[in-house]
Amino acid sequence: MHAGQDVAAADVDVRDTVHDAARRARVAARTLGSMTTAVKDRALHAAADAVLANVDRILAANAEDLAAAREAGTPEAMLDRLALNPQRVDGIAAGLRQVAGLSDPIGAVSYTHLTLPT
Repeated sequence: MHAGQDVAAADVDVRDTVHDAARRARVAARTLGSMTTAVKDRALHAAADAVLANVDRILAANAEDLAAAREAGTPEAMLDRLALNPQRVDGIAAGLRQVAGLSDPIGAVSYTHLTLPT
């Protein structure tokens, strides 16, 4: 197999991975849509707790991912955006808690007024 075939195979793998993730997201969206706000908020807080309980594992896995990305030639600017540290992990957990504090948009009706030019 030559380099062109390797790239084509990688493209197919990425496409399959993305399609699989999209399918799972659709199933999850239907499941989440049927849950009460309280259940969703508890799940978000539990996710935040799990993130904080696993900071060392998350940081170790991120370091491995960064090393592989660096070896693959990923630009440093991108690596910087992907790099995690304890403060960024805390921010992820805080973001999950912040989302739990927002009003639940599922089932809400939103009316917007659109004025068309005459």
